[in-house]
Amino acid sequence: MAMKPYAGGLLLSGGTISGAYAGAADVASGDLGRALGFSLSPVQCSSYALSQPGVCAAVPGCRSPAEVRAALAYLDAGPVERDFSAIDANALWKLRRRCVYCDHCLHCPEGIGIGSLMRLLDVAKHSHQGSVRTAYQGLERNAENCTRCGRCKERCPFGVPVTERMDREVEVFSAARA
Repeated sequence: MAMKPYAGGLLLSGGTISGAYAGAADVASGDLGRALGFSLSPVQCSSYALSQPGVCAAVPGCRSPAEVRAALAYLDAGPVERDFSAIDANALWKLRRRCVYCDHCLHCPEGIGIGSLMRLLDVAKHSHQGSVRTAYQGLERNAENCTRCGRCKERCPFGVPVTERMDREVEVFSAARA
């Protein structure tokens, strides 16, 4: 079973990935949307996931009836709509060190919901809304509680530098309080 066939929304044309390839600076800054320079439809993402050896089901996260319809469009799609060759033409999408909020990093000994924190940090990069700050401040355990034990980094299948991102969370959200 393939989970998160849209890579946490990163591969979707309606998500954060769009625009032309801008270069390594975008990769280094974490702006993978500009770095990748391509996007896929939900049908293409599902087609890719289902083409992998041993995969017989793909489970996308859907937040609305429209997203469910977009995922189900795979069933009626033809070969042209299912073509995911853009993935093979640009292997940058496979970059490691990118959190897709899968929570394989858990269980944190400090009780921190790491995936949720990583998502808040990513949203904060693209939004200056008070709701992100409020969500962070409303958490019972947050990045400030991290002891940097490294267990999350050991468990992460994507090589995300979790403790470094926790430090960044403290910077971003402490500045927001000031």
